[in-house]
Amino acid sequence: MAPADISANFPIIDVASAKHLPFVMLKKHQKTRKIGEQICSDAGFTPNIIVEVQDFETANNFIALGMGVGFVPDIIARKSDSKNFVNYYQIKSNKATRTFVIAFKIGTVLSKASKNFIQFTIDKFRNKSYILA
Repeated sequence: MAPADISANFPIIDVASAKHLPFVMLKKHQKTRKIGEQICSDAGFTPNIIVEVQDFETANNFIALGMGVGFVPDIIARKSDSKNFVNYYQIKSNKATRTFVIAFKIGTVLSKASKNFIQFTIDKFRNKSYILA
């Protein structure tokens, strides 16, 4: 059974409330970095990025160490061992989306397990939001 969507339990905040804080962001070449910068821009500020990391788990760890704030998907918050050290909040932005793709060769007959996996993935990732930690 899939874990509950815990992001629904996080309070909603305005990203602009973090405009004076240091940010932990992903590296510039990553699409999710661009999304984070756009969310900040839409809120009227440019983030003060103090460290760039390769992945969300590393970002979450730096945030847990008190180095700054950053954006992580709710799945990171759900499985994080840092819940005692990180405050997670929901942000609302139409920019806070990612595209996932499931691909298979044309003409492939999918097994029942494959079809179930595809449906589970569609159901699980529909309408997820980013979290400001």
